[in-house]
Amino acid sequence: MIAPVSFYAKEQGFRELASFQQLGFVLPSGGIVVRDELLKSDPVMVERFVRATVMGFLYMRDNRAGTLKVMSRMLRIDEPTAAKVYDASRPTMTADGTVSGDVEKKMTGFVLKTAGAKEAPPPDKLYDFALVKKAHAALQAKGWHPGS
Repeated sequence: MIAPVSFYAKEQGFRELASFQQLGFVLPSGGIVVRDELLKSDPVMVERFVRATVMGFLYMRDNRAGTLKVMSRMLRIDEPTAAKVYDASRPTMTADGTVSGDVEKKMTGFVLKTAGAKEAPPPDKLYDFALVKKAHAALQAKGWHPGS
């Protein structure tokens, strides 16, 4: 189950049998997918979208109080439940929104197994963090930080 349903289940006396976090397995909670043709036809828009997404990610990762308010409103849950969701998910957030090669392999293997597929596309077709890194560099050059 996913949060906040998992918290409600625990409150009702159910016990957790497995936790991806405790097993050291990270699953992405979001991602950006774009067609090659859009990258070619409107790279500026794609870069702006990625930069805004990175800003939202950094805000969420580094601004607990502000994030709890947004989560409560958007998920229609009370703030104590939002705090449980946030506190459970915060340790799984990467420093910059990207993942390492080892994590990429783990995630790809999990998806292949779940989908019953035998072979994965080349890693560079699945994971390309160049625009995320470019967004970080642009934000750093401007001196931007969450809450500014």
